[in-house]
Amino acid sequence: MDGAFLKRAFARGADGEGVRLRRAVASESDWRESRLDGGDLHGLIAIAADFSGVSLAGANLRGARLRRSILEGADLSGADLRGADLSGTGLEGVNFSGADLRGAFLEGARLDGTNLDEARRT
Repeated sequence: MDGAFLKRAFARGADGEGVRLRRAVASESDWRESRLDGGDLHGLIAIAADFSGVSLAGANLRGARLRRSILEGADLSGADLRGADLSGTGLEGVNFSGADLRGAFLEGARLDGTNLDEARRT
């Protein structure tokens, strides 16, 4: 589904392990409690979307734009977030263990309770 237009989509609780949504637009969408482990979401544009409790372990989110989205309690362990824009995003309680955050934009992001163990940041 490369380049798919999913604005305001309701995908709550979806099982999309290994999904391919490269350069898709999913702004203002509801992905709460979905499982997208190992997915390829390179270049995803999901501004003001809700990813609370989502599992994105090992997912490719390089260059994704997730500004002003909610990812509270999400599992992003081992995810590739190089160059991703997470500015103004709610990241409370997110598991970033082993994730690659080099070049990611985190300005204004809320990071309370976030696990950054073994995350690559520089």
